[in-house]
Amino acid sequence: MSLRPTPPTLPRLPQPRRLKIAVLAGLVLVYGAVTLVLTHHPKRPPMEIVTIPVDVVKAARRVPPAPPAVVALQPVPTVTLPPPTLVLRGR
Repeated sequence: MSLRPTPPTLPRLPQPRRLKIAVLAGLVLVYGAVTLVLTHHPKRPPMEIVTIPVDVVKAARRVPPAPPAVVALQPVPTVTLPPPTLVLRGR
């Protein structure tokens, strides 16, 4: 609600609610048109089975397996743990 009245020389702006509804309706129409166009595209033809002659396909080269890696193992350190102590409570 404006405190001043609009001067009579200026044109009145459309009501904001009508403008919002018009923009929303336009967006709905654009969305519907895009959806309709994208869903009714001509479908691609199915893939055909093609036989390739054996002469065209080269034989795979046989690569010898890599030699196993030599890993130097370190000796396992000895672990000494003290014997557990049993504590009985309530006796």
